[in-house]
Amino acid sequence: DSIQADPIDDAMMKCLVDMTDNATDFVQQHLLSVLELCMKILAAPSDAGNITGTAAAEGDNDEIDDAQKHLAIEVVVTLTEHCTTQIRRHYKLLGPFFKALFLMLTDLEEDENWGTCDEEEGDDEQSNAATAEMALDRLACALRGKRMLQEITTSVPQMLNS
Repeated sequence: DSIQADPIDDAMMKCLVDMTDNATDFVQQHLLSVLELCMKILAAPSDAGNITGTAAAEGDNDEIDDAQKHLAIEVVVTLTEHCTTQIRRHYKLLGPFFKALFLMLTDLEEDENWGTCDEEEGDDEQSNAATAEMALDRLACALRGKRMLQEITTSVPQMLNS
């Protein structure tokens, strides 16, 4: 099924975030399906292009906005925090997720007036880099440093070579 950028899909992802946080036992029964859905959202094209570096499936040409991708990240991170043991069993599924987060860290928005502002504006929308940074921090706490080090040592050199 196609993931589309529309308010209904956005509301459904917000509900999934709430369910992941409050009804972990239910979501845990559907862990693989939820992870696959979130990875499909992250693999969909966006304004900045495909952040996972993989081609989206045919028919998934609708652009997904960053807010929906941020919600998908929140679902995976919250699942990791609440279902750490199950996530560790399916850890290989998270490889593309980590790659997407590392790529999002490099997605910096240029602001020509950054040096003239005294304080940060009250912008409700977070940047991709800030979202990825917070997600990686939370994942490191949930999965422990050894797992994160494995991802860093495999993903970052590949990114530097490309």
